[in-house]
Amino acid sequence: MSAIIECTHLQRKFMSGTPVLEDVNLTVEQGSVVGLVGRNGTGKSTLIKTLLGLLRPQGGEVRVFGLDPFKEPVAVRSRIGYVAEKLVFPAGAKVGDIFEIHRGIYRNWDYAYELELVARFGIDRGAKFGTLSKGQAQQASLICAIAHRPELLLLDEPAGGLDPAARKAFIDVYIDLMSKGDVTILLSSHDMLDVERICNEIAILHKGEILVKDDLAALREGLTLAIVPNSEAAGFRQLASGLPAFPGRERNSDVQYVLRAPIDECRAVLDELNGNVALSSLSLGDLFIELTGGAI
Repeated sequence: MSAIIECTHLQRKFMSGTPVLEDVNLTVEQGSVVGLVGRNGTGKSTLIKTLLGLLRPQGGEVRVFGLDPFKEPVAVRSRIGYVAEKLVFPAGAKVGDIFEIHRGIYRNWDYAYELELVARFGIDRGAKFGTLSKGQAQQASLICAIAHRPELLLLDEPAGGLDPAARKAFIDVYIDLMSKGDVTILLSSHDMLDVERICNEIAILHKGEILVKDDLAALREGLTLAIVPNSEAAGFRQLASGLPAFPGRERNSDVQYVLRAPIDECRAVLDELNGNVALSSLSLGDLFIELTGGAI
């Protein structure tokens, strides 16, 4: 498979000069569905805007479809669908008028698909965006993003604040797109359940870098949390030297390690510590908390 997104040592600062993306290396292969997660303010939206060519990298390189999105914005954006958490259309604009504008912009606009989605969501074409509920406005935005059959779909908290019914409608559309296998998706989300349901890979953005980028199923099946008393830390590190692990996180009286191995394998390796190390399986949500030190 070819790479749709390639970020190499990407750097970007806030306008204040504070670094937000310090050394981002990320590759997204064609047909992948990647969940991008990170704490608030960690740079997920900045990364997506850089991929769209809305922000110029201040260091490193970005390529989308092999092109520089800042230097060739039309060639890149014409092949991308984008949905953000905040409404990007004027409150006074009618839904049908916005669809018509998009129909004129995108040569590949699928009018039959537009009609199918409008009926599916029950959207009133004559309604103004300012009169729609947040869920309806996001559904209309989603139609604008996918009715031209994009090769890449960038989703920046698209279901943030939606009720369960509206969130399910979004997820169902993503699953339909994935089943056809003709779109690559990068989903930024605070909801780990959404990420687990939709994505086949996960990328954790933390302190300006991609801390983890891996297959979701492999992570789900092969993670173990080890809680090690400080008095046993040296022995643990010696015994666990053959186990792949993320850096430890110190607490008051112990150190916590995330081991990238099944719990039974970890027990066998650490048996000499006579049960002084507490081992437990780890969910992806727990992995995020252990690696970043806080909630999403």
